Amino acid sequence: MSRRQQRFEDAYSLGKRKSEAMKVLHRFPTRVPVIVQAVSPELPFLRKRKFLVPADLKMGQFIAIIRSKLMLRPHQALFVMTKKKGVMPSTESLIVSVYHDNMGPDLFLYLDLYTENVFGSDLTWTGTDGRWKRGARRESARTEPPSR
Repeated sequence: MSRRQQRFEDAYSLGKRKSEAMKVLHRFPTRVPVIVQAVSPELPFLRKRKFLVPADLKMGQFIAIIRSKLMLRPHQALFVMTKKKGVMPSTESLIVSVYHDNMGPDLFLYLDLYTENVFGSDLTWTGTDGRWKRGARRESARTEPPSR
């Protein structure tokens, strides 16, 4: 969990959260109330954690929106898991189906964000001594070892 932000369910009582969700669902019946919370400490601060998401939006599209708001580095992957069941929803599933399967007792869908360096890092192949080294990329440095 992010050191800078208290979890939503800890900050507000169940009654207050449920009444807020019911108001939103009544006023916007084609939207889904979603709470997005950064769990990994490496994630940047997410200024907005409550979202009203169109019911016909796919999870992949919503993840792309969240990723753009976080401004992650290219080598950081973003993993989204539901709080209720702890599963990673399919990017092809509609947000409304994820909501109905995983909504909390307060009628919000809680999504936890995790990140991991999976596409590489700041390691570069120096080529001169046949080793991987950490640090800034040089123009002559290659990202892969030479094929033998």
